[in-house]
Amino acid sequence: MSQMNLLTDRSLALGTRGSTHFVIAEIRATQQTTRSERPGLDLGISLDRSGSMGGNKIDLAREGVATSIRMLRETDRVSLVTFSNQVDVPVPSMFATDDNKLIALSTLRRITATGGTDLFTGYLKSALQVSRDMRENRLSRVLLLTDGQANHGIVDEDEIVGHVEQLRLRGLITSTIGLGADFNESLLKRMAASGGGNSYFVEHSEQLPDVLSGEVGDTLEVTDRDVVLEVRVPAGMHVEPMDTSRLTVVPGGLRIQLGDLVSGQTVRVVFEVRVPAQGVEPSTTLEFILERAGEDATEVKTGLEFVYAAQVDYMRQPVDHEVLQHAYPTYSARARRLAAELNARHEYSAARRTMQEAYERLSALAGDDPAAYEHLDALRNDTDRHGYRMDPMESKRRGYEADHWLRDRDHRGRPRRGA
Repeated sequence: MSQMNLLTDRSLALGTRGSTHFVIAEIRATQQTTRSERPGLDLGISLDRSGSMGGNKIDLAREGVATSIRMLRETDRVSLVTFSNQVDVPVPSMFATDDNKLIALSTLRRITATGGTDLFTGYLKSALQVSRDMRENRLSRVLLLTDGQANHGIVDEDEIVGHVEQLRLRGLITSTIGLGADFNESLLKRMAASGGGNSYFVEHSEQLPDVLSGEVGDTLEVTDRDVVLEVRVPAGMHVEPMDTSRLTVVPGGLRIQLGDLVSGQTVRVVFEVRVPAQGVEPSTTLEFILERAGEDATEVKTGLEFVYAAQVDYMRQPVDHEVLQHAYPTYSARARRLAAELNARHEYSAARRTMQEAYERLSALAGDDPAAYEHLDALRNDTDRHGYRMDPMESKRRGYEADHWLRDRDHRGRPRRGA
């Protein structure tokens, strides 16, 4: 089972009027010792083959899919759905035996690009292929790759995301890959968030094989399935995670979907916590529960106690600067992600205001801490950049970089391993 460690910049709270703290829940996934430990994988790949995918794009997409298929073993299943304005199932779900892999790879080489983009039907047919034989002890995945906008079939973003969420509740995980400057970033990110998977931005088509095979390779190393972090919040306390994209507010607290964790992965979830002024009790405790689904469902509970103190003791207490050194850029990333989204919607004044408010708030929280200076300078310097029309590719790059940081993944969107 994953391990959890709680860290905070200050453990003493100001009794007279309360205080604000940064808290990090650091989760370390189970270490896989042998590949034989992993469950079987039912993988569905949904590949955009519309006209805009022509040339080098479809060639490199085929290469990435081929590499992914070769990584599977005979107890895994694989299927391939292609979509333009027409949706086809060139490779129905089948076990990844050596003979079947050869059939799939031969079929893959004949796929060409033409037509429009019926994204939802392509995704749904892939999900149906995967879900035909879903079992609790197996991993079920759909990987969607597109470079464009949904312009055939169902195109309503909320309706599509609603279907993805229902499939996740049945155990099917969705990850998305957006290629180039023209895909619907909002839709693909929301599909991945609601689907419990990952979302990637591929700026150059040459990166496609690595991104496709990297996502499949990570899936083959999943050790902790459908991990959820629940936070039980005492009355009067305000707890806000920096990443709210997978957050559900429940009675008495919060639930954050962390999704599947891979062998040795480390995830640090950052919170801003406002502890109220002291009441009758000398301390207050924030409780964290880490839950894992599957046949061996388990949970880990731990608490973080804030002890009330007079102002002189509060000011003299030691500060955990390692917490702050991670919290400051995470706070900045939250503002950058929102500002990039607003910029993409041409809401330039709101994007500029988002950056300004983040600068002012972080400045107030950090005080005279020199560790915050570079992040404050970057926020200030980026305010005008987000306040005017931004190149679509730059907007996507900035938005995805911030998104990856908030989920504690590297700049490519891959999970971090170890400490």
